[in-house]
Formats: sequence, structure tokens, C-alpha cells
Amino acid sequence: MLWSLVSSRLGLTVILALILGGAISVASFLLQAHYQAVFAAGGRLSGWQEFLRLGAPWQALPPVLAATLLAALGWLRLRAAAPEPSWSSASERPPSASRLRAGLRRERSVVLAATDAVRVLGATAVVRLCLYVGLSLWGSPLASSTLTGVLAEAAAWTLFAAVAEAWRRRYLRLLEIWGVG
Repeated sequence: MLWSLVSSRLGLTVILALILGGAISVASFLLQAHYQAVFAAGGRLSGWQEFLRLGAPWQALPPVLAATLLAALGWLRLRAAAPEPSWSSASERPPSASRLRAGLRRERSVVLAATDAVRVLGATAVVRLCLYVGLSLWGSPLASSTLTGVLAEAAAWTLFAAVAEAWRRRYLRLLEIWGVG
């Protein structure tokens, strides 16, 4: 059972997300608590230390939302996509069909790895939200005060992961139609 979960791409992504999410969640909370204590004691914090003290600052959201917008635009552009493999402008004739398919297979591998990474990051944000909810229910005022920011962060990452997944599915469907597997 466990081996079949680990050997599947989605299963491995879930396990990685849980491990990474748990480690990042605990580490970020501990760093947040540490830097909050330093700040409360009158200590000076650098930019990154202040960022970590806040737990889930809004400044982390614009890049995620921009990536979501780009993924949505990519998804829309794939609607009417035709196979347009690139070749160097120095070459007078296009490469053979087998070379084009090989290039698309390499591209497919990169796309799968990138979207798997987005899945892991989205799930990591959800795991972090779960930890902060649990700590809030357990009575942590620091977690409670950060919960809104962590919720916004998890929502942004989940939206990005969902849009990236839609793009991935459309991209893989097109490759299948084009005969690249």
C-alpha cells in the first residue's frame, strides 16, 4: 500500500507536501515566535527577520498572484494552440518529426516537474494553515494573530495550484492529441 503510494507521481507529491509542509510550518512558527520575542524585548530586526516575525506578510502574496495570472493566461492561450515547435533561425529546414517529438517530450518532463513543484507548494501552504489553526485552537495568541494572513497565503497558493493544474491538464491533452506521449 505505502509502496504504491510512493511510486505514483501524485502519491509522492502528497508525501513530499506533508513532510515539507510540516517542516516549513513548524520552522516558520518557531522563527516567528523567536523574532516576535526579540522585537518585544526591544531588539532590532533586519528585513528578513521582520518578514519572519510577521508570519504571513502581505508582501509575499503579489508574486503568487502574478504567477496565478500568468498560468491563467497560459491556460487560455492553449485553447487554440497548434503544434509550433521551435527550431533555430540559422537552420533553413525544420527538424524531423522524431526530433520535434523528442523536444516536446523533454518539454513535457519540465512541465510535469514544475507543476508538481507548484502542487507541493500549494499543499505546503494548506498544511501550514492547518498547523496555525491547530495552534490557535490550542490557545496560541501568536498563531491566532497570524491566522488571517496564513489563510490568505493558503488561498493564494491553492488558487495558483488549481490554475496551474488546469493548465497542466490542457497541455497534456494537447500533447496527446499531437501524438506526443
